[in-house]
Amino acid sequence: MRHVEPRSMRPIFIFGTGWRCGSTLIQRLLCSHPDVHIWGENRGICDHLQKIKHTLDGMRFLSRQAEHEFGVRHAGAWIAMLNPEPSECLDAIATFLDRYLGVPARTTGKHCWGFKEVRHGWSTVAFLRAVFPLCRCILVVRNPASCLASARATEVEGKTQGLLVEVGGPTAFLRHWRSVASSFARDREPGVMLVRYEDIQERSATFIEELAQFVDVSTCDLSPDVLKTVRRGWLEQTPRLAAVDREALQDPDVWAVAQWFGYVGPGQADTLSGGSLASLGD
Repeated sequence: MRHVEPRSMRPIFIFGTGWRCGSTLIQRLLCSHPDVHIWGENRGICDHLQKIKHTLDGMRFLSRQAEHEFGVRHAGAWIAMLNPEPSECLDAIATFLDRYLGVPARTTGKHCWGFKEVRHGWSTVAFLRAVFPLCRCILVVRNPASCLASARATEVEGKTQGLLVEVGGPTAFLRHWRSVASSFARDREPGVMLVRYEDIQERSATFIEELAQFVDVSTCDLSPDVLKTVRRGWLEQTPRLAAVDREALQDPDVWAVAQWFGYVGPGQADTLSGGSLASLGD
């Protein structure tokens, strides 16, 4: 097999505005392609990789000073902070991600790989675009009321307390949505595709064509049947809003961001673009 330098690869990364936004739907659609494998969430490991890069960037002056002195005095120099050039870090991170995600994908016979995550905002998008200049990034946004209703449906008495307990409740859930969504509210850039979940539902055929063109695959290799299969998480519960959720949705800061994507305010929380709460999944 011909060796391909990791930084010349074109992985596909899916980023969502928090949990229950529809990122899994796009993941499933791309995985229907015979040569594409999109891994699931990884608890935000790119946060750690970004910290590594930031730390090494902060050492640049001391590292270069030590390297210069070593070049002059060799072992007699003060080399306590001697490190490789920080630019080497991007190559190392690309190699790590390809070894962790790309190699296992290729063992299944699929050569295009990626992952989806709902914990990252634009800073991680920019970071991964620096690591993989040819990558494709898909940003998924969904009405915050729909996201919250779907998250509430992960709570089932006698089985699980649900997602909202894990993330700190509806207010914390919406705060995360607002933080990520606000970072996505920007003019379109090359290599980045913004997708509204509701638009996928309303014009699925057009969306598949646009997605295929964006990631440079044949439309006929993406299965439209994926979009016909609504998944509501492993419990398959109908989305719903509790009183505490409706109260949290009164936050004007959430809707100030949501309006950028064309979503209406809390007075319309039960009648959402793209259908009723009960009709939406993934």
